[in-house]
Amino acid sequence: MHYRRYDYIKKLLHHRGSPYVKVLYGPRGCGKTTILADFAFRMVRRGFPESRILVITFDDPAVPRDAQTVYEGIISRMEGQEETLLILDEVEKLPHFEKVIDRLFLHRHVDIYLSGSGRSVLTPALKKLLPGRIQPLFVFPLSYREYLSGRKANDERFAEYLTESTYPGIDRSRKAVGMEQLKGMVNTALMEQVLLEHPALRASMLDRVVNYIASHAGEPVSLHQMAVALGRAGRPLLKKSVYAYLGALEGSGLLVMAPFIQVADDLGRTVPTAEKACFFYFADPHIGSLYVPDTSRDVQGRLAAAIELCRRFAGISAGKTPYGLVDFITRSQDVETAWQYIPHLKGEEAEKKIRVLQNLSRQYKKRILTLDTVPGEVLGEADPDILVDNLSLWMENKVG
Repeated sequence: MHYRRYDYIKKLLHHRGSPYVKVLYGPRGCGKTTILADFAFRMVRRGFPESRILVITFDDPAVPRDAQTVYEGIISRMEGQEETLLILDEVEKLPHFEKVIDRLFLHRHVDIYLSGSGRSVLTPALKKLLPGRIQPLFVFPLSYREYLSGRKANDERFAEYLTESTYPGIDRSRKAVGMEQLKGMVNTALMEQVLLEHPALRASMLDRVVNYIASHAGEPVSLHQMAVALGRAGRPLLKKSVYAYLGALEGSGLLVMAPFIQVADDLGRTVPTAEKACFFYFADPHIGSLYVPDTSRDVQGRLAAAIELCRRFAGISAGKTPYGLVDFITRSQDVETAWQYIPHLKGEEAEKKIRVLQNLSRQYKKRILTLDTVPGEVLGEADPDILVDNLSLWMENKVG
């Protein structure tokens, strides 16, 4: 099935022709190559000459790995004053690719697009050579809307989305095969984007870290707590070691971290947050099932909501208030929004989470995401400041 990834195509079209190097990065297998191919196809449909589109895929072993040879080959294809649309896929596999990009950037008639796995393509050398000239775009695996790609939404499809991998290349017709594919993709990313790029890290400890994250996905965790759990009896793992593993996992694109921040209540009061406390989420929520099977639907919903918010707002935080925790804090321009994920809107736990929103500072917009199907009538006139959305409809983009 061909998935429609309009949001990424729209962003690429928006930056088309801008004086920036456009860089797509994200976990290996999330669809960057296909997105760039679709973008090139749309450019041809809009009248851009296909002969002026140059695509080089460095996953291909036949492609030279010498920077000067690659540069000269590109220049030979750019003769004349016509614009060239240049796409370099998995460019981090070309040693010293930054120097090639720097030299190409001097040419007025080339529009450059790069892709790479994780943050390996956003090297310090590239940032130093092109300060302020890089337009990064993180690519997640499939959103629910992309997963549907024109198919009719229903409860069964949303349940499938919550329980299947969101990587676009996974075989969805055979669950066991799909799980093996996901396992292979994750293991490849752990080897190539984590262990090979960070040789000081140990495979055995990396496996323990990933297992710990999977066991506590969607839960508040302090790094001190994590260091104790991963260390030996009476000898916690050094915090700098914890930072090293988490930083490498985040850099690979597999892991998203939502740090705690202080959030004021309606009286301006705050409470201190634990040292370096945060929530952990995998870019594909289903990665956790490789390590901790039988995750409940309520937890699956929370993990999916977190990643969808990351897609829409380029990052999330978690809030700590005198009344309790706020699941997600997002920022868009000058607007801050506090979100609570409440799978079911009746019960003591739901009342506690609603009370947290009700007592927040007025600087925050207040939203609730729920699995319940009739959310709009629950709060009614009791609190018109809190907007309640059904999670599947919100993820389908039928609501804001």
